[in-house]
Amino acid sequence: MSIAAQLEEARRALIDLSTRNRLLSLPAQGRSRGVIRIEDEDAGFVVQQLAAGRGFGFEAAVAGEAKGRKRAEGVVTASGSATREEWRRDTQLRVALAPEELTRRLRDVMADARSAREESGVPSLFLAVGALVWRDPGTPATERMAPLALIPATLERDGVSTRFRLRASPEDAVENLSLREKLATDFRITLPDFAGEGPADWAARMQAALGEGREGWRVEVDALALGIFAFAKFLMWRDLDPAAHPGLLTHAPLQRLLDGAQAVAEPPPFADDADVDAAIPVEKLDHVVEVDGSQALAAEAVRRGHSLVIQGPPGTGKSQTIVNILAQAVMDGRSVIFVAEKAAALEVVKRRLEQFGLGAAVLELHSEKQSKRVVLDELRATLALPPPVPPQREAAVQRLGELRGRLNRHAAAMRDVVGETGVTVQEVVGRLAALRASGAVPPPFRLDPTGWDAARLRALREAARNLAASLGGARSPWRGVTAPLDAIAAQRLLAELPRAIRALAAAPGGVAEAEAALAAEALRAEAPMRPEDVPAAEARLADLRLLATPDPRWLPGALEVPGLAAAREVLAKPGGMLGFLDGGRRAAKASLAVALRDPEDGPALDALLTAQAAKARLGAGPDAATLEAQLAWMARHAAAFATPAVTEAQRAALAAWGVIRDATGLAPEASFAATAERLAAMAAEPEALSPWQAWARAEAMEPSLAPLAEALASGALPPDAAEGALDFAILEALLRMAMREHPGLAAFDGAAADRWVLDFRAADAARVRLARAEAAAIHAARVEALRNGEEAASLAFLRGEFERKRGHAPLRTLLSRAAPLVRKAKPILMLSPLSVAQFLANPHHATQPGFPLFDLLVMDEASQIEPVDALGAIARAKQVVVVGDDKQMPPTRFFQRMTEEVEEDAPEEETALAARDVESILGLANARGIPNAMLRWHYRSRHESLIATSNAEFYGNRLLVLPSPRPRSPSLGLSLVRVEGRFQGSANVVEARAVAEAVLRHARETPGDTLGVAAFSVTQRDAIAEAVEALRRESPETEAFFTAHPAEPFFVKNLENVQGDERDSIMISVGYGRGGDGKLAMRFGPLSNEGGERRLNVLITRAKKRCIVFSGIGAEEVDLERAKGRGVAALKTFLDFAAGGASLRVAAREGSAIAGLIGELIGQSGREAVPRVGLSGLFLDVAARGPQGFDLGVEVDGADWSGLRCARDRDRGRQMALEGMGWSLTRSWSLDWLNQPEAAAAKLRPALGLAAPVAAPVTAARLAPAYVEATLDKPPANRAELAGLIAAIVATEAPVHGDSIQERLRLLLGPAAPDAKGFPGALNEARLLHGITEASGFWFPEERGLVIARDRSAAAAHLRRPAMIHAEEVAAAARLVLELDPQADEEELAQGLARLLGLDPSAVPALAARVAILVGSGQLVLMRGA
Repeated sequence: MSIAAQLEEARRALIDLSTRNRLLSLPAQGRSRGVIRIEDEDAGFVVQQLAAGRGFGFEAAVAGEAKGRKRAEGVVTASGSATREEWRRDTQLRVALAPEELTRRLRDVMADARSAREESGVPSLFLAVGALVWRDPGTPATERMAPLALIPATLERDGVSTRFRLRASPEDAVENLSLREKLATDFRITLPDFAGEGPADWAARMQAALGEGREGWRVEVDALALGIFAFAKFLMWRDLDPAAHPGLLTHAPLQRLLDGAQAVAEPPPFADDADVDAAIPVEKLDHVVEVDGSQALAAEAVRRGHSLVIQGPPGTGKSQTIVNILAQAVMDGRSVIFVAEKAAALEVVKRRLEQFGLGAAVLELHSEKQSKRVVLDELRATLALPPPVPPQREAAVQRLGELRGRLNRHAAAMRDVVGETGVTVQEVVGRLAALRASGAVPPPFRLDPTGWDAARLRALREAARNLAASLGGARSPWRGVTAPLDAIAAQRLLAELPRAIRALAAAPGGVAEAEAALAAEALRAEAPMRPEDVPAAEARLADLRLLATPDPRWLPGALEVPGLAAAREVLAKPGGMLGFLDGGRRAAKASLAVALRDPEDGPALDALLTAQAAKARLGAGPDAATLEAQLAWMARHAAAFATPAVTEAQRAALAAWGVIRDATGLAPEASFAATAERLAAMAAEPEALSPWQAWARAEAMEPSLAPLAEALASGALPPDAAEGALDFAILEALLRMAMREHPGLAAFDGAAADRWVLDFRAADAARVRLARAEAAAIHAARVEALRNGEEAASLAFLRGEFERKRGHAPLRTLLSRAAPLVRKAKPILMLSPLSVAQFLANPHHATQPGFPLFDLLVMDEASQIEPVDALGAIARAKQVVVVGDDKQMPPTRFFQRMTEEVEEDAPEEETALAARDVESILGLANARGIPNAMLRWHYRSRHESLIATSNAEFYGNRLLVLPSPRPRSPSLGLSLVRVEGRFQGSANVVEARAVAEAVLRHARETPGDTLGVAAFSVTQRDAIAEAVEALRRESPETEAFFTAHPAEPFFVKNLENVQGDERDSIMISVGYGRGGDGKLAMRFGPLSNEGGERRLNVLITRAKKRCIVFSGIGAEEVDLERAKGRGVAALKTFLDFAAGGASLRVAAREGSAIAGLIGELIGQSGREAVPRVGLSGLFLDVAARGPQGFDLGVEVDGADWSGLRCARDRDRGRQMALEGMGWSLTRSWSLDWLNQPEAAAAKLRPALGLAAPVAAPVTAARLAPAYVEATLDKPPANRAELAGLIAAIVATEAPVHGDSIQERLRLLLGPAAPDAKGFPGALNEARLLHGITEASGFWFPEERGLVIARDRSAAAAHLRRPAMIHAEEVAAAARLVLELDPQADEEELAQGLARLLGLDPSAVPALAARVAILVGSGQLVLMRGA
C-alpha cells in the first residue's frame, strides 16, 4: 500500500460525520452523561457576560416542582414566580432537571472535563451556542440539532458545599468544524468563514448560506448546551491531507513508519551490558538530573541521532530521562517537540526543567497554557532573561574523570576473570579471605598458573581428591612398584618371592655393595697390568718422558758420548797451578766439549748423565702412550682392586634381585636383609598391591602436585585437608596472576578507596550542577543573541503583539510568523497530539510556509497514543523518540466515549473494545524495527512488594528493584482489605463506602502523604466519588487535605485513565464480587479482554509507599477455568500476593565469601545476617536484620557491585536510591578482608554497635609513649602559613611519611587541603622556609632528634599502616621488645612489635620482613634463631 493510501486510511479514523457525533446531533436532555441542555436563555446575553469575565450558576427547573428558590447541593431550584425576562437576564442557567439529577450531571461533566483535559491536553468542555436543526436523509423523521459555535468553558466548584459556576476560558470561540464538513460533504453547502462574531450574527450568516427549501431545517439562535465536545481530531484529519501537504509523502520518518516494506530492524545502539563510562566520556556527561546507566545510554543514543523506542516500565524514570534528552538538545542547539496525551506527563517534565534553570526554554501549548495572552507573556519573559554567566568547566570535568577512572579500574579488576579459568578476581579474594579467617595457612608449595583454564582446575581438584582417596596405598609395602602388574603377573611374582627372599636373606651387604663387587671383579679381569707392576711401569714411563725431549743445552749425539761421569770426577778434583798441563783433565774437558754447549754448565751435565742412565735402563717394552693409557685405567679403577671379592651368596642374591627388579621396577633397600624384609612384607600383603597402584596412578595424573602427594604420604597433611590445601595454593596462584594483570590490586587500600568514593560522589554531583548551569547559560546566550537582533523580523512582529491590548493574531499565526525566533528562544515545545495540528502550521504545505521542522520529537506514554494521533507530530520532526511501555495501557476509546453517544447504562461498557483500541504508536515503532532501549532501574516503589507482581508477571524480573529495609505492613508495601459487599448494578456500594472511609482516615492520620483511588470500572469510580463527597460534607475538618498537594492532588479514577499518575498511597477498589444472589460471575470487565493484563499492570504500579487493595473476593475464588484471559490470571496472582501468599524476597544465589565473614561480625551484634537482600537485579551483599527490619546494609565490591558497568550506578546512584528507601549503609572492601581483616572488621563495628575487642594486656605496650598527632589552631590564610602548618606537623609527628602529612592536612583542612598536584609544591615551600628534610619518603624537622617507638593504637587509621613507620622507629621498638624477652625469635619479635606499636595483627607479616632486614644486616642480634 502506498504512503498516500496509508495516510488516507489513517485519516478515516479521525473524522466522524455520523449522528453518533454530538457535534452533529446533540442528545436529548438526560440522555447523555456528557451534555446538559440549557433551557430558554438569551444566548447573546450569556455570551456577553461570559466575555466580560462573569460566571453563571445553575438552577433546576422541573415543571410543577419548583416552589421558591432553595439551595440543593451546588445548584439552586428555579423560582416559580420569576418571569421569563427575569430568568433570561439573571446569573443562573436554567436546566430542565431535578436538583439532585442536575447536581449529579454537573459533577459528572466537571469530572469528565478534567479527565479529558488531563488525558488529551486540549480543552474539551464547551458551551455550545446556537444550533442548526436539520434532518438526516437516512432518518428524515428524526430532528437533529448541531451546535453552531463553541466557547471554551470551565466548570468550577470550590468544595463539596459550594455551588457550581460556569466561566469562559481565555481561548477563542470556535465554529463547529464537523458541521462545516458534514454540510459540504453530504449536502454540498459551503459555509462562510467564521470570524468569531456573536451568536445572532453567525446564525444569520448560517441561515443565509443554507438558503430556502430545506424542509425541517432551521437555525435556533438561543440554543445553549454545556458538554464535552471534541473537534481537535478534525484538525488532525485536515492536517494529514497529502493533497494539501504533499511533503508528507516524502518525509523520511513517516515513510519508515507507514511503509512496512522499508522496515528493517536495527540493533540497539548499545547492548544491555554496555560499558556506560566507556561509551560516554566525562566531557559528554551532560545530565541535568541524576541518571542511572540505562537512562544515560538511552539519552546518549538519542544525542547521537538515533530514532529510538525507550521502553520505560513503571517507576523507571522515564520523565528524568526525557528531561536529560531535552536539556542535551538545548545544549546542542536542537529544537524539540515534546508530545504526550496526558497533561501530567508534560507538567512533570516542565517542573523538573524549571527546577534546573531551563524552564525558560520551554513553551507549553497544552491544557490551560493555550491562550494567546499566556504565550505572549511567556515569550516576553524569556526575551528578558538576564545575560548568561558561563560556568567553569575544566576543573570539574577533569577531577571527575580521574576519580571515575580509578573506581572503574578497580571494578574492572574485581570482575575480571583470571586467565581462562572462569574464576573472577573477587571470588579469588573472597575465598582466600575466608580461608585465612578460618585459620588456614598457606601450603608448603606453590603452583604455576600458566596455561590454566577451567578444565585444568577441575583436573587439579580431581587429582587432589584421588590422592586423598588413595592415600592408603602410599604406605603399602608394595610402594615403589612401577611395573604394570596385572593379576597374573602379580601371582607369578608372588610365586617367585620365597626363592628370592631366601637368596637375599643369605647374602651379606646389599645390592649396591654386591653389584660393586661384581663390577670390581669384572674390572680386575680387564686390567692391563697387575697392581704390583704399576711402580715399574711408572718408572719406565718417567724414563721415556725424560728421553722424549732433548735438552737444548746438549750437543747432538750427547747421549751417545761415553765417559762423561769419569770426566766429571776428573774435573771435580783440584788441578793445582799446573793443572792445565794435566792430560787427563784436558781429555775430560774434551769429552764434555763434545757433549755440552757449555762444558762448564754443571746442571746440564747432571741432566745429561741422568738421561744416559735412563737410556741405559730402558729395554724392550711398551711405549710412553701405551703406558700412559694403562696407568690411567689403573688409576681410574683403583677402587676395584680394593673391593672385596664377591661371594657366591651375593651372586645368588643379585640374580634373585634382578628377577624381582625386572618384574616390579622396585628400588633396592639398603641391605639384602632389608630388601628381603620388604619382599616378605609384600608377600604377606598381596592385597596391598591394588591400593598402591591407585596411589601411583593418582600421583602420575598431576606431576605438579608432587609436593601435595609428599605431604600426604608423610602424614604432614591429613587427607581431609588435601582439597583445602590445593584450593589455597590455586587461589594464591590466581591472585598472583591477577595482581600481575592488575597492579592496582597489590597496592589497594580500603581507606583510600573510601576517600575515592566520597570524592567521586562530590565530583559527580558537581558535574550534574555544571550541566545544569551550562544548559541554562547556552540558552541564555541564544536569547541574548535574539535581543541583539539575530531574528530581527520575528522580534519586531512579537514586540508589536506584546503591545496590543486586544486583537492579537491567532496563536497558530503568531507561532508561524515568529517561528525563527520561537525555535531559538523556546527550543522545547510541549503539546498533546491533539494540539499539534491546532497550533503548529504544517511544514509540508504546498504553498504556505508552516512552522519549521523540529530536530527531535519525543513522545511520552506512547503506548496510549494511537498511530494516527501521532502522525501529525512525526511529520514535524527529523528524529523520533518514542517513550512508553508496551506492557502498559494501550490506547482506549476513553475520550471518544465521552464525546460520542453510547448507552450510558450498559453494564459492560468498557469491555466492547475494537482491535484498533490496542494499537499504539509504540507498537508501530516496534513493528517497524526502530531500535529499543530499556530503562531497568525501578525507583518508585518504597517497598519491593509494590512492584513484585508486575516485575514477575510482565517483565520477567528484568527490572532492578531496590529492596526495602522494613517489612511489609499496612503502612508500607502491598496489603489487602477484604470487604463483604455485593456487586450489583455494575458497582459495589459497600466496598465504595469502605474505600471512602479509608480516604477520610488517610486525610486525618497521614495528610502529608498524597493519595489516589483507582477503580476497575467507571461505575465503581463514580460510586467511590459520591461516597467520598458525602463523607467530606460530614467532615469539613478534612478539607485541607484535599487541596494540600497541588502537584499531586487527590483523585478518584478508573483504570482507563490512571496511567502516568503516582501517589504516596494508592487505594484500589476491585469492585467485582458476588452478586445479590451470592454467586460470583467470573466477569472482570476489561481485564478479561485481550490486553487486559496491561491495564492491570498500570493500575497496580501507581503507589510509592503503600497500596491498599479493597476486594470482596480472594485469589482462591478466581476460577481460571471460567474466567479466561491473561489479565484475570494476573489479577489472581496479584490478589494472592496482596494477601501475603507469596514470598517477598527471591535469593538468586548464596552470598559471597566476604559476605559470610561480615555475617559473622553481624552475628556478634545479636542480629541476623542476611546475604544478598533484594527481590530482583539489585542486591545488598549482606544486611543486619533486627526486630524492626534491617538496621544496616553493607555494600561490598563483589559481583553485584562490579557488575554495574557505570561508576555512577555503583558508587552514587545505588547508594542514593537505597538511602531514599530508608537504608542505613556502610561499605566494606574485599581486599581489606584479605589483607587486613582486623581493620576491615574494626570499620564495621561502630555501625553495628560493637565495641572494639579488648586486647590482652602486654607489658611491652606500656613501654612506648602514645603517638602525638598534630592539631590546628587556625586555618592557614596563605601559602606561607600552609608551609608553617606542614612544618608544625613534621615537628610534632617526625619521622612522618609524606603520605601521612597529606592525609593529616586533609583531616585538618577538609576541602581546603592541597590536592595531589598542589601538595609537592607546599612541601617544597616548607622545606625552603623551615628547613624540614626528607629521607626515603619520611620527613624530619631541621633539628633532628632521637627516633623512639610510639604506640599508634589510638592514632588515625592512616598512621597504623606499617609502611608509615620509619625503619629507625621499628628498630627502636625491636630493642624494647628484646629487653623484655631476650629469648624471642623473629616471629615472636614481629608479634611483639605489632602490640608495642599499636598495630593490627594483620601488620605482623610486614613487621616480620622489617625484622628480617634488621637481623640480616646485623643491626639486631637474636639469642635464638627464627
